[in-house]
Amino acid sequence: MVVLAAAVCSKTGKPIVSRQFVELSRSRIEGLLAAFPKLIGGDDQHTFVETESVRYVYQPLEQLYMVIITTKSSNIIEDLDTLHLLARLVPEHCRTLTEEEVTKNIFELVFAFDEVIQLGYREKITLPQVKTFLEMDSHEEKIAEMIEKNKQREAKEEAKRRQTQIEKERSEAAKSGRPFTGFGPSSMGGGGGYPGSGSTASTITEYKPPPPREERAPAEAAGPKKSLVLKKAAAKGDALMKQLEAEGAISAAPVIAPRATAAAEGAAPAAHQESLHVAVDEKLVVVLSSDGQVQNIDVKGELVLTLTDPEKSRVAIKLQPLDHKGVFKFNTHPNLNKTTFTSDSVLVLKDPTKGFPPNLPLGLLKWRYTTKEDEGLPLKVSCWVSPSPKQTTVNVEYELLNTRLNVSNLRVLIPIPGNGAPAVASGEGSTSFSAKTRQLTWTVPLVDANNTGGTMEFTLPYGSDSANFFPVHVHFASPTTICPVTIVDVQPATGGSSVKHSSHKELVVEQYDIVNQ
Repeated sequence: MVVLAAAVCSKTGKPIVSRQFVELSRSRIEGLLAAFPKLIGGDDQHTFVETESVRYVYQPLEQLYMVIITTKSSNIIEDLDTLHLLARLVPEHCRTLTEEEVTKNIFELVFAFDEVIQLGYREKITLPQVKTFLEMDSHEEKIAEMIEKNKQREAKEEAKRRQTQIEKERSEAAKSGRPFTGFGPSSMGGGGGYPGSGSTASTITEYKPPPPREERAPAEAAGPKKSLVLKKAAAKGDALMKQLEAEGAISAAPVIAPRATAAAEGAAPAAHQESLHVAVDEKLVVVLSSDGQVQNIDVKGELVLTLTDPEKSRVAIKLQPLDHKGVFKFNTHPNLNKTTFTSDSVLVLKDPTKGFPPNLPLGLLKWRYTTKEDEGLPLKVSCWVSPSPKQTTVNVEYELLNTRLNVSNLRVLIPIPGNGAPAVASGEGSTSFSAKTRQLTWTVPLVDANNTGGTMEFTLPYGSDSANFFPVHVHFASPTTICPVTIVDVQPATGGSSVKHSSHKELVVEQYDIVNQ
């Protein structure tokens, strides 16, 4: 079957919800729907009507019609089955079958239609499965909303803590008889008030401007004018940094040379791509609680074929045998031979005499895995906070649970409350602290089977609530994927020697957060 479009229409032919699945102009779809009421007549026994070019398959929904427009060569039995499934989806999202209610839920209906039909072909899917897929997207949205609420709550707690600290400083200043200006240590991080705020008896000390900087005579070098401007800007920036360091606003940091090229940074140059290229991309979403409990793990992957040589379009991609009864759920493109993929792990078109479209990235295979169990976690990062009245100690640990992965450039970003700088006691890799963003970054270049775990410890010279150190963000990448999708060979669909090709595989972290629980 080939479904051109699906729509919920009024009896006058006005489309309330419409979705087209193939490349047709919007005006043509609207014209076909406008002609629909004139064709159905008054006979309620028929459920389809044909014109010279298309077939309408429809079902009444009280004062509305559920309509799908297909080609005349489409299988009418499959068309009716698809129509009935779409018609059952409408009451699932609309309490009443009225034009206003359908318009109100237009986006939910379009998303549901997309789960049933892809590129004009019916997916082998049931009504409960459609509900499950739509709820999975809603679950991800709930996780994102929960993380945002945690950030807002932590910001309010930090503001309350700073307000308490300012009140304490004000009372101590009143006892000692010295004026309170509001420019104490607590206000350096942006949480302090204006001078004398909150107290009419507070006095404001006289502001003394810093001594004027020595003026430099203009250089008489014959270099270009732009270089002189850069030198002056650099000199002003250096003087400002030294002044801030003298006032204690920032801590001195080693000078880091600017990055010139990707080669100097150690990044590998882009790999050469053949005229037939297969990319295996996977994205990971992880949300953990501060006590190490898994709240959500979501792995999504896709195999994409890109052709630039039409002579290589009739091919079959052989994969390493996959476990179709395992935790990963696979979904192939509707035009592929599903039997061949299930039995032999080979991606080939249903009609091997046809070829894949050139110059167009085409997703042939998708997979997904969602769980809340620890077994699905490829790499675990834990953060332990031990507060005391005078000092806070934080221990951070990583552990590679899936030793098939080679994790590169592991970065753990930890928020640092207060105004002090953390003192790193020990740890693998390297650390850097930004006084501007109040964030400590722990970097480990490589985590693999030879380096499956490591720890880092730092301290702060004051007590702080453990909730202030969350959320912790984790980033990494890997040239191996969690799902073992591996290209073994690419051959002509009708048999023959191997076809020259290139491939690429990568796992990236879309989100990995440790939130306060």
